[in-house]
Amino acid sequence: MGYLTHLFGSSNTVDVIELFLMNQDEYMNLSDIADRLKKTPGSIVHVIPYLVGNGVLLSVPVSKSRAVYRLNKGNQLVKHLLDFNKKVLEDLDSEAIKSLTVVKHEA
Repeated sequence: MGYLTHLFGSSNTVDVIELFLMNQDEYMNLSDIADRLKKTPGSIVHVIPYLVGNGVLLSVPVSKSRAVYRLNKGNQLVKHLLDFNKKVLEDLDSEAIKSLTVVKHEA
């Protein structure tokens, strides 16, 4: 078990965190998150309240029953994760980066 999995829980949780770390300025709804991770909304719906409750994600209501989410860059843990993520990506050579599976939205 990796330290992120130990710290945050299930691999779905880690997948969601990684998605937001790689797309840190984007707002995403549940369907966007599921689509980008190639998972069903039902498989990640429980992860979102957990991450919002822990301050990792911010929830922004867009209607009575819908919200979008974004990384909470004001959270101290998120700041450390962003710094770690940046350092890891800077330290990897281009061949290593090509071999990574990174979920990033192409505009």
